[in-house]
Amino acid sequence: MKYPKILCIAIALSLTGCSSTPTRPATSLTPALAPAIPAELDVNPEPLSKIPDKSMGAVVLTSADDVKKYGELGLRYNGLRDFYRCIRNVINKGGEMKSCT
Repeated sequence: MKYPKILCIAIALSLTGCSSTPTRPATSLTPALAPAIPAELDVNPEPLSKIPDKSMGAVVLTSADDVKKYGELGLRYNGLRDFYRCIRNVINKGGEMKSCT
């Protein structure tokens, strides 16, 4: 008859422990805010260089350097930064999500 006594004590402790736990009112919650883009990531890429002449050799040489400096990734990254800024303003200040599309 040892087990029913232990079981009753465990049930009594669990019920009294749950009933005395204080709860916070829902009005004390703070809304989540979106952080700013870190300064080292929020940098515009270098501008594309001018092609010195219209020969095929100059085009090949300058385009190889431009791909390394900027490339298609730079175009996508600029769009992503602008989109994040728009979403951040909607989250932090309120507004319409339609303005970000």
